[in-house]
Amino acid sequence: DKGADVIFGAGGKTGNGALLGGVEKGIPVIGVDTDQYLTVPEAQSVLLTSAMKLIVPGVFNIIKDYASGKWTDGNVYGHAALAPYHDWDSKVPADVKAKVDEITTKLQAGELKTDVPPAKPAE
Repeated sequence: DKGADVIFGAGGKTGNGALLGGVEKGIPVIGVDTDQYLTVPEAQSVLLTSAMKLIVPGVFNIIKDYASGKWTDGNVYGHAALAPYHDWDSKVPADVKAKVDEITTKLQAGELKTDVPPAKPAE
């Protein structure tokens, strides 16, 4: 109602209401945690992408580090990524896709300062 161009439905399952609100208002939305195109199919028509936690490789690396004796306790930061644009792929301009790819690459390489330690690199 305030004129948002895009709604980011962060908040796990509680954010699904924002996705459904986007459907109701016809406003593009961004999901969170997983590719919500697959988990909230009723929002597919307005779902631009999702900010995903890459949990599987993160857990795999923790188990691998533990098994090899390299595990140290404390906070572990993992990688994140954007889900595919799915139905919106042809609507996202090529220069925007290129910029998102550039930022993603720099984030994953630890080349952008975010004040969050970079993820442990996969071996």
